[in-house]
Amino acid sequence: SNACLHFSKVLQLLWPGARDEPGASTCFHVGGPDSPEGRNGLSIEDGLSTSDGRRTSRMKFSECSIVGAWVIEPTPHEDARGRFMRAWCHREFAEHAIDFIPVQANMGFSVRKGTIRGLHYRVAPALEAKLVRCTRGAIFDVVVDLRPASPTYRSWYGSCLSADNGRMLYVPEGCAHGCQSTED
Repeated sequence: SNACLHFSKVLQLLWPGARDEPGASTCFHVGGPDSPEGRNGLSIEDGLSTSDGRRTSRMKFSECSIVGAWVIEPTPHEDARGRFMRAWCHREFAEHAIDFIPVQANMGFSVRKGTIRGLHYRVAPALEAKLVRCTRGAIFDVVVDLRPASPTYRSWYGSCLSADNGRMLYVPEGCAHGCQSTED
């Protein structure tokens, strides 16, 4: 878009050696691994870095009581402008043996507190894993294990996800997912 193109030109003026990362419009390199100034700015390979090259914390992964389900906590960088946090990283998911590449994004909106959505799941051959987050307000989100061969079959786990905490719930294939809004 014109706004992205304009922002890219502004970055070029601020950091003449900067280059866009091919295929990743949200990532930008300033300098390079072999340049005298080293890397700073945003980097796909190294995660989020501050302008002076310090790395920010990575996402925190916690296993749930459901086999293969995870609660993922962001570690936002906050300043006077607001916050910036990682929403997904293939490398970090792979480090936790989570084979997940988003291929679809959906959004729901509930007008009233107490609205229930779910339980939703897909069966073979159209199995689907999900990464659930709340971008406005708050929800109580639940994963239910419907995999007969799983040691946690028929068990459930719930977590509060909100715009404030940025927490995400990874729902593995074969599990159902549902939520209830906890705010208007």
